[in-house]
Amino acid sequence: MIRLTDSAKEDLTAFFSNKPPSPIRVQLAPGGCMGPKLAVDLDEQRDTDQVQKIDGLTFVIDAELQARIGRVTIDVDYTGFCITSERQPNEPCSGGDCGSCAGGSGTICPF
Repeated sequence: MIRLTDSAKEDLTAFFSNKPPSPIRVQLAPGGCMGPKLAVDLDEQRDTDQVQKIDGLTFVIDAELQARIGRVTIDVDYTGFCITSERQPNEPCSGGDCGSCAGGSGTICPF
């Protein structure tokens, strides 16, 4: 369901080092010129969520969204978190730099 890179795990672990833990939601966020993109935010678990725990961090994602996007990888770079999804080979979207307006890797194709 979710793969977390070492650098993303370090950033998230540091963020929660002096805070109570909260679920981290993978979700669609408004994406400007290319439409919605994948993002992470702090949120509560819902009945329709799939839940995954990774090294003390709890991730939640709506089961319907999970079915549409497949496996998710969360990474981090100088711009912030980059969330990429596994795609079907025939989907029309192509990747680019994380979050870029020219087809960022977190961009979700219209279904």
